[in-house]
Amino acid sequence: MLYYFETAKELRKLKVDCIRTDLDVALTFAQIACQTDDREKTIRTQHNARKGYDAGLQFMSTAKITRFDLEVIEEKLIGLKSALLGLGESF
Repeated sequence: MLYYFETAKELRKLKVDCIRTDLDVALTFAQIACQTDDREKTIRTQHNARKGYDAGLQFMSTAKITRFDLEVIEEKLIGLKSALLGLGESF
């Protein structure tokens, strides 16, 4: 299915919304990993959270982000990185 975007601004907004949503999901995975007693679930959700973090960084490099959106995304990345560090991830 093809999608038609009226303007580049609309496409930019959708990219930024996607990054923000992916980071929210990744943060949820990190929180689940922190709270579960099931080791396999911890590993699986931690891995998913890290993939979300890495994807967020990658997509940021190609998206045109406004200053406001950048602040929000950076805040999410900081929170996610902190959670991942608490789970033993290294950067």
